[in-house]
Amino acid sequence: MSKEISKIKQYFDAVNYITVAQLYLEDNFLVSDNLSKKNIKKKLLGHRGTAPNFNYIYAHLNAFVRRHRQKINLVIGAGHASAALISNLYLKNIKYRRGS
Repeated sequence: MSKEISKIKQYFDAVNYITVAQLYLEDNFLVSDNLSKKNIKKKLLGHRGTAPNFNYIYAHLNAFVRRHRQKINLVIGAGHASAALISNLYLKNIKYRRGS
């Protein structure tokens, strides 16, 4: 597996985890203790259905932008993909804060 594909896979795994954690977990999202029913949100807002697809597209578009130095605007609705978008923006923000 090439280094770029490996990085895309790591990013994809991380962003999928963040998406699921934000959708379903009220607490203990770093899984510092064993997960239990008390960690799950009482009212779930949204579902995971479109998140992996969106995260896949976002991860590969980021690689394309870096490789070809392109400017791309990705337009999505605020519906089912919003949890995935928030997760991607969160990871992007961490990257820029660290300067990597």
